[in-house]
Amino acid sequence: MLVRHDYLAHRGSEQAGVSLPGLLGLAVGFAASIAATMISRAFGAGDDPRVGLVLLTLTALMVSAVTTVPGVIGAGALCWAFYSGFVLNRTGNLTLDRGGGPVLLVIVLSATVASALAGLLHRAEVWPTEEFHGLPVLLPGGEVGLLQKWHHAEDHSWWRWSVEFSNHTGRPDDWAPRLKAPE
Repeated sequence: MLVRHDYLAHRGSEQAGVSLPGLLGLAVGFAASIAATMISRAFGAGDDPRVGLVLLTLTALMVSAVTTVPGVIGAGALCWAFYSGFVLNRTGNLTLDRGGGPVLLVIVLSATVASALAGLLHRAEVWPTEEFHGLPVLLPGGEVGLLQKWHHAEDHSWWRWSVEFSNHTGRPDDWAPRLKAPE
């Protein structure tokens, strides 16, 4: 069974990527640090602090992808505080001994570098041409269809596309999706 969908949309202004302001990034880092600390303790960070170090460093790196540099520095410092206070010392006491000092530098610097590198990545708009016809289109729900037609205004203020979908069940043996849209 083939179903044809035509979409007509008007383009709005879209910001490339996510960039949370510093304080919101700090709040996300705080919540993520709590979760990472609890997970690391559940997976044996009490016996092997490297488990907590890895999870909290990954947490700082993930937060760095969605916030500004000040937010990253704050979130990295929070990750270190949770590592020092609840993985190394278990009672919330912050300390620079037992490896806490170098860990602070590693977490904050790696998150800051990751944030700076993430800032170099940019999403590019692609306006399909005929060479894109027949390529798969992935929709947010996970459905995949084949691009059949694409039209847009010269100023990119609107676009219209046709995608062909099939459920691939009960189809004839010789059936295959059309690679070109019918004229």
